[in-house]
Amino acid sequence: NSHWQANSLATSIETFNAITNRHGLYLDRIHTVKGFYDHSLTPELQKQMIDNGVKAALVNIDCDLEESAMPIFPFIEPFLQPGTVIYLDDYFVGYKGAPDRGVSRVFHDFIDNSKFKVVQHLQVGWGARSFILY
Repeated sequence: NSHWQANSLATSIETFNAITNRHGLYLDRIHTVKGFYDHSLTPELQKQMIDNGVKAALVNIDCDLEESAMPIFPFIEPFLQPGTVIYLDDYFVGYKGAPDRGVSRVFHDFIDNSKFKVVQHLQVGWGARSFILY
């Protein structure tokens, strides 16, 4: 997509913390990890989270590009449970709604090979969709 330029969607940790603080989120329960997903979603981080008993009620995936989405699903799989809501901010972005391309393709490839099934939850605006795992 010609609208996506390098670094145009970058957010510093300080800005992210300021945004979450303005919205009243529990900053003591938020741990940010700096970096691109393919570098920051490491096996060591995943093990640390598993060891801490992390389970996901909501997973918000806002990564715009198919390449960015690819490392996310294998990383989050151990934290998923029946009832987890997966929100895909860019479900229809970039490929005119084609479900066999982009973030939606990566998501459905993951579900096809997962122990989970999904039911569509909400359509949010023109580009986002959420699903509930069962």
